[in-house]
Amino acid sequence: MAFQDGLGVTRLDDAHQSFRLLVLPASHFCERARWGLDHAGVDYDEVRLAAGIHMPLTRRVASGTSLPVLIVPGGRAVQGSGRILDHLRLPGGEPALEDRFEHRIATLLRQYLYSVALHHRGSGVPDMLLDGVPAWQRLIGRASWPVLRRAMASSMNARPALTAALEEELERELGWFDDRVDGTRPLVGGTFGRADITAASLLAPLALPAEIPVYRHLRLPATTAATLARWRDRPSLRWVLSTYATYRRPNGFPPA
Repeated sequence: MAFQDGLGVTRLDDAHQSFRLLVLPASHFCERARWGLDHAGVDYDEVRLAAGIHMPLTRRVASGTSLPVLIVPGGRAVQGSGRILDHLRLPGGEPALEDRFEHRIATLLRQYLYSVALHHRGSGVPDMLLDGVPAWQRLIGRASWPVLRRAMASSMNARPALTAALEEELERELGWFDDRVDGTRPLVGGTFGRADITAASLLAPLALPAEIPVYRHLRLPATTAATLARWRDRPSLRWVLSTYATYRRPNGFPPA
């Protein structure tokens, strides 16, 4: 639940007695935190923020501008999906695997997809970024999209010229994870936990599980869409889809 002042601007810093999770709707890092909260059985309010607009709002409650941010009862902020999972003390972690996903695979995946989508007319990226945000943010987000698109491309070094090389790098990472998964089994000790949430959520933009409806907005060029369709037959992405279908019980998403 978001709170508004007289100007219709969301106040994120007032005293509140429930957990609040600040997210970017399309972020796979935010999905990692959201799934962790859902799996831990934490009752929380989701606050969806528009990209770009999220920066000054996030600074009101945290030291940086990155999302997700979990605001715990009393107002303390926990910033970053990894720190949020630490806060929840979820079992079933594997630090080396999670580090590779968080600092290598997830950022590579994001750069690859946006190197295509930010330069493709009709990609649906604005719809994805503005999914479920307050109306005033949606209006500003639409009006400022040309500026935001350039800023995103620059900050992520998301250039069409890099797409082929990024695709090769990402395919190598998927090959590594192909060898790591065992059918549809959880990754650590046969029990679903933190490592599974990390790997599945951070690969979700490639697997496109039905449980994340925001990705339905994304429309990629035929060649990239064909690559993703081919990848979804890999053991790694079949594992992601199976893990979502079996274990994802989202509180934060609207009905399909």
